[in-house]
Amino acid sequence: MISLTSLVLIATLSLARWSFEQGFSDFLQGLEEQRLNRMAQDIVEYYTQNEFSLEGIQFGNVNAFIDSSRRAGARGPSQGPGRRPPPHLRPKQTLHADRINNQPPPFPKQRNAPPTRLIDSKGNVLLSDTINEEYFEQAIKVALPIVFEGQEIAQLESYNLKPLQSQLASEFAKQQTIASVIIGCLSLILASLLAFLIGRKIISPLKVISSSVSELTKGNYELALKTEGKDELAKLMKDIEFLANTLSKAKTQKSRWFADISHELRTPLTILLGEIEAMQLGIRSLDKQQLGSLEHEVKLINRLVDDLYQLSLSDLGALKYEFSTVNLSLLIKSVAENFAVACNEKSIDMQFHIEPNIYINADAQRINQLVINLINNSLKYTDDGGLIRIGLASKHNTYVLAVDDSYPSVPEEDCMQLFETLYQRNESRTRANSGAGLGLSICKNIADSHQAIINAKPSDLGGLQINVAFPKR
Repeated sequence: MISLTSLVLIATLSLARWSFEQGFSDFLQGLEEQRLNRMAQDIVEYYTQNEFSLEGIQFGNVNAFIDSSRRAGARGPSQGPGRRPPPHLRPKQTLHADRINNQPPPFPKQRNAPPTRLIDSKGNVLLSDTINEEYFEQAIKVALPIVFEGQEIAQLESYNLKPLQSQLASEFAKQQTIASVIIGCLSLILASLLAFLIGRKIISPLKVISSSVSELTKGNYELALKTEGKDELAKLMKDIEFLANTLSKAKTQKSRWFADISHELRTPLTILLGEIEAMQLGIRSLDKQQLGSLEHEVKLINRLVDDLYQLSLSDLGALKYEFSTVNLSLLIKSVAENFAVACNEKSIDMQFHIEPNIYINADAQRINQLVINLINNSLKYTDDGGLIRIGLASKHNTYVLAVDDSYPSVPEEDCMQLFETLYQRNESRTRANSGAGLGLSICKNIADSHQAIINAKPSDLGGLQINVAFPKR
């Protein structure tokens, strides 16, 4: 993290340095062009006052010539006693007298001004600083043509050292470099501090998440994560905690499921084994009554195994469904008639409130199984002399099948748990040899496959009411 920040900072400082050099060079060149423009205006003024000629210029230094010309222009054309005439009134031959061997006259260089020279339209050097060849190679040339009425009369040239070769520019650049390094170091320290604080804040929950996931892979689902905050990491930790709780419940349910299945299988097997041993020892005779008892226990085992098989197929989605138009009203009445004998044996009255000719798109075999399980569940858990009421009605966008029974009931907070596998909450609704509590789980899977909603609640008859709402097509 710090290495990456350092690389970015170095690259940024390098680009800033390069940008500074380019900008500083353009700035100096702009200043020089402004200086030459001011000089050019004075030279044009001299040119017009000297009968449109540059002859007669005797000052070797361009800046000195400009200063002298300005002073002369400020005094005006009148001459006082003891004063030298202005440059344009002096004898023109002095220009040639100051030149020896066709070399421009030397002059003291103005302070902080780059070497400058004036060249006429024919290429002759009129004014110039003393510049050697080595200076020419190092300097940057800035040329400005002097134009009067569309005609070039001369050209000003200045030779400035490269920005960082002059002493003043070098000192300025050095100061900027030192300042940039100091700012860079402070920025690096600040970035490192922020990276450390932010990194610790990010890495700490990541370590917790990594440790939690490792614990989950080991089968330890009892996790207590700190899930404060609303950022993505807090949300992820909440999801992991929810996953851990779900896995813990699944593990507990799985253990309970195996224990309940073992118990449900062991009870009829124990009875069956005991009766067989009693007959072997001659305690009981092998007659029709004993054979009937053995058959009853075998049927209980067979029903339990069949329910387990159906439930496993339903959970895996392996049950086959063949949807067609089904007359639900007729199907319910047909199934209920098969329970008439069982109801008479327990003196249970069965009432019907079924609207005729209600059709749904469903698998007739699975709906038949669902209705059988619902009526059978009420029949098993309703006290003798009780009441079972079966209703079917159209409500809004659904057809609602309702099965109510009389006492005993189930607390409202436990009603939805009845659809969990092997759940038998209320002892008063648990009967010997009444089943393993798989019927309602199978009903829920069938309802889900038909996009129906199944729920349970206490009934006004004193027992339990189970509703199945089928969507209208």
